[in-house]
Amino acid sequence: MITKRIPLTKLVEKYYSTDDEKAEVDNLANRLLTQQQYDAKLKAASNK
Repeated sequence: MITKRIPLTKLVEKYYSTDDEKAEVDNLANRLLTQQQYDAKLKAASNK
C-alpha cells in the first residue's frame, strides 16, 4: 500500500468541476458509511 497526500483543491479541480463529475462524486459520497454504520454492518454480518 502506498499513501499519497493530495491537496483537496487539486482533487476538486480534477474531479469536481463539471455537473456530471459533481453528480458522480456526490452519488459516491452519499453511499459512504460512517465508522459507526460500518461497524454495525460488519457486526451484523458476523452474527449470521
